[in-house]
Amino acid sequence: MTDSLTVSNIMEVMEERLGLTWVAGTQGGGRSISHRSTPHGSPSLVGHLNIIHPNQIQVLGNDEMRYLWSLRKNSQRDILEQLCSGASSMLIVTDNLEPLPELRTLSERQSVPLLRTALPSHELINILRYFFSNKLAETTTLHGVFMEVLGIGVLLTGDSAVGKSELALELISRGHRLVADDAPEFARIAPGHPAWHLPAGAGEFSRGEGAGRAQCEGHVRR
Repeated sequence: MTDSLTVSNIMEVMEERLGLTWVAGTQGGGRSISHRSTPHGSPSLVGHLNIIHPNQIQVLGNDEMRYLWSLRKNSQRDILEQLCSGASSMLIVTDNLEPLPELRTLSERQSVPLLRTALPSHELINILRYFFSNKLAETTTLHGVFMEVLGIGVLLTGDSAVGKSELALELISRGHRLVADDAPEFARIAPGHPAWHLPAGAGEFSRGEGAGRAQCEGHVRR
């Protein structure tokens, strides 16, 4: 988990999955996407073209491109200048559409990353929202033993030497599963929906129990 991602980070991880290609603005690869607050609220991470409340990633699909092409030249230029003003960190044209020449020019001039994909806009947005829900989730580390008991995630906590390990061994002897020991990290990927992962450097044995993760997501009890 991290506080922010750059456009270059997203390209490294998602370029192949999303079929993304650079069109213009490659010098803006360091622009960040994060859960940041502004005087006007927290901008959405990704969504269809929105000029009033700009998304950090503006997605231009068939409807958005049709709208831009329909505008008179001056109105079109006004909107494109707002798109490339810096309020958004990244622009993606979907459905393998050809970006407007003026958009290419402004994107390159203002170093605003402009990319293209063959995916439909709604599919791209859904994938990126899921990606961000995991990568930018609020996290906390809790000390204890994380078990899967009858398909429910159970976190055993308590003071040192209180008997957490003995209780965990007793549960294992009864056929329940050890998911993580010592310090599992939990992330809130949606309201009321925690998920866990092991911090870097966790032991090989604990990582080997990762198959239990899907069954334990969303059910953490103390």
